[in-house]
Amino acid sequence: MNRKYLHSLWLTIAVMAFIFIQSAFPADLSSEESGIIVGFLTRWLHTDAGQSVFIVRKTAHFLEYLVLGAGLLRTLHYRKKVDENIRSARFSGRICRLAFRDLLCSDG
Repeated sequence: MNRKYLHSLWLTIAVMAFIFIQSAFPADLSSEESGIIVGFLTRWLHTDAGQSVFIVRKTAHFLEYLVLGAGLLRTLHYRKKVDENIRSARFSGRICRLAFRDLLCSDG
């Protein structure tokens, strides 16, 4: 297998696991984790904490799934290259067999 494909596949699986584990946390614990960013946004945007929490949580979800989508596209891209290489090797093997068939199987 192609090393880039396997590396990309494992990274994509790791992102999936990260999303799954993060989604298992209750909302209050998740809000605690993003407290520093919420505090910064509250001061910077001059908003209340509720709006900042909403912005941070939605942005985090968007970025998690953006990274997952990019990883899946990358994995599929490398998978396509692996499949193309396999097909190319099979095709060149068939051409080789057809080209030498006359030499190997001739009656002369």
